[in-house]
Amino acid sequence: MATKKEMVQELINMGVSEDKSTLLSKKNSELEKMIEGFSPTDNKIDIEEMKKKIEEETRQKIEAEMRQKIEAEMKANSKPKQIDRYKLVTLMSLTSGKLVYVSPRTGMKYIWGDYGDTVDLEMHEIQTMRTSTRSFLNEPHAIVLDDEVCDYLGLNKDYGNLIDVKNIDEVFSFDNEKFEEVLDSAPRGIKMLIIDRVKNKVKDGSFDSAKKIKILNEKYNLELEV
Repeated sequence: MATKKEMVQELINMGVSEDKSTLLSKKNSELEKMIEGFSPTDNKIDIEEMKKKIEEETRQKIEAEMRQKIEAEMKANSKPKQIDRYKLVTLMSLTSGKLVYVSPRTGMKYIWGDYGDTVDLEMHEIQTMRTSTRSFLNEPHAIVLDDEVCDYLGLNKDYGNLIDVKNIDEVFSFDNEKFEEVLDSAPRGIKMLIIDRVKNKVKDGSFDSAKKIKILNEKYNLELEV
């Protein structure tokens, strides 16, 4: 006849829910009845729950790995590709009159004659300009006309409030409210360009908006007259 310890161990091996100390507190007759009445289906629920738990953990692990893979791909794709340092990049002047840039690295001088003029610089020179004379591209005094380079240098954010700089005079056809909105949101370089354009137009008699002149006079302490 089996001892109590042997019956308890047998029940544990069968997968009963009670722990060992609880089983040892029972009488031998109770343990015998438990053994006789035990059915493998008694622990079916636990097995099913375990299967569900394993399946859920596996699903979560797969989803986590997929998310990591997607995030890694997105991060890799978000990095702009390298640009040939000798690539020629066109810069258009946004300055009324002569604009000069002197490279602090080479001492080479680049000159734009007037607003709208373009000069080609090598990519490495644009990078030097970006780090050493940030206002040149940030205000901006000149604008990069290459979308790939703008993206690579992070200039798109700086250019976010630029109106169509290739047709700057169109701003004078805006109604007064929109004209004032442009002045409020435009970078400093664009504001100075608009003021210079108005001054030149006032001189040659081609500007006749008294309201726009009043707006400029009040905002920038000017003394323009139609």
